[in-house]
Amino acid sequence: MAFLAMTGCDGRSTYAASCNEPREGWIRSPDGWHNVPRNEVAIARDGALYWNGGEVSRPILQANLAVVPRLNPYPATVLRIDAEAQCSIVKAVREEMDKALTCRTSYRCGEGDGPWDVGPPALRDSPELRAQERKADALAGNAAWKGQ
Repeated sequence: MAFLAMTGCDGRSTYAASCNEPREGWIRSPDGWHNVPRNEVAIARDGALYWNGGEVSRPILQANLAVVPRLNPYPATVLRIDAEAQCSIVKAVREEMDKALTCRTSYRCGEGDGPWDVGPPALRDSPELRAQERKADALAGNAAWKGQ
């Protein structure tokens, strides 16, 4: 808990006020990402999670992220966060992305609402993605995640 207090991410703080700096290896501007396929993860004000525009549960987000490194070409993944989203949720999603995508060394993770000069969504409706989602739904009972 001391670490969270030091970073300003105490569970009550908002993204805009306390935790709006991306992690090491993450970028804000898409320099060098010209026409690279991309996925988009979004966190809404109420903590709802979105994958390429569709609302997802935490297990579905994890399943989607697990597929990304196996894609060729390896797409960029952009995290967009509502200014009023709670830091505890932002931190948890960043952890999931770092774990699955090795963001600190792959340099394929970005954060922010700026213009991203990248290609179309990379992973929207593939058979592999649907199989991962069915497996995640079965394991989690398709319960929505709001920062648990």
